[in-house]
Amino acid sequence: MPVYITNRMYLPRDGVERVLEYIGGAEPLDFNAVQPMPRDLTGQEGRDWRSAFWGTEENAVHAELMGNILTFQTADTPPLGWLKEVSKQFPQYEFTLDWFYDDLPEWYQCVVCGGTVQYINGV
Repeated sequence: MPVYITNRMYLPRDGVERVLEYIGGAEPLDFNAVQPMPRDLTGQEGRDWRSAFWGTEENAVHAELMGNILTFQTADTPPLGWLKEVSKQFPQYEFTLDWFYDDLPEWYQCVVCGGTVQYINGV
């Protein structure tokens, strides 16, 4: 059973609409809009593919957009693979992602730009 973590993705204020259009919207947030999982993958193969390409075994749940902050949950790990792909399409922007595990007291944070991740806190 996965442990769900809360993610906060900060979209560039001057590019919110463009980024949302590219990722297929915020509610619901579907990582397949950026990196479609092959339809023939199921079970463990599907989980392995999602982990390798999205950075998390399951799609986002409970997504909500407030201003330029997109909050959502993922299973076990943040979707860094997916966010790297998003950032490659918008190399002029930096995307900040915060995440936390319910049972741990601290937040983790990274900045992703042009497909490169820079960890700021906790990792």
